[in-house]
Amino acid sequence: MSSKILSIAMMGKNRIGLISDLTKYIYTNGANIHKSRMVGYSGSFIISLKANVPVHFNFNNLQHTFQNELEIFNTNNITELDNLYKSTKKDTYNAKISVSLADTPGIIHNTAYVLANNNININELRSDIDTGAFTNTPIFKLDIDASIPNKINIHELYTKIYDNTELQGVISISYI
Repeated sequence: MSSKILSIAMMGKNRIGLISDLTKYIYTNGANIHKSRMVGYSGSFIISLKANVPVHFNFNNLQHTFQNELEIFNTNNITELDNLYKSTKKDTYNAKISVSLADTPGIIHNTAYVLANNNININELRSDIDTGAFTNTPIFKLDIDASIPNKINIHELYTKIYDNTELQGVISISYI
């Protein structure tokens, strides 16, 4: 069976069963979700997903089925996204950057600043706060999937990030 990749982003009211209903619709219409991020904020829910769908998958039916529940960025439609995740530039490689250190304001900005100054594009950023096992100290965790110019090797990038005095913590960088 022929298929295509569909990337969509949605926002709507959070309710019990929303993910179940949406994923059931996608699954029963022959699609398979490859990557997703689904997050509830207060009374809202934000969903981005990338799915392998049959060529005959009807995007308009999906919009119609959830029209009273889901919107995208102040519109009344679910919008298709062309490139939800990784860059495909030939002169870059994709890497995962992880930073973990005591929580202080500015960690995302300081990391993004170093990356921007080195012509590195952030494809996806995830952050969270955990509690230190023995100290009960808030630990900030930042995971970034980025497109890095081929002229910068991983060891150089590690040094550039670690040399920023605001970001000295546990840092790992690996190819993806």
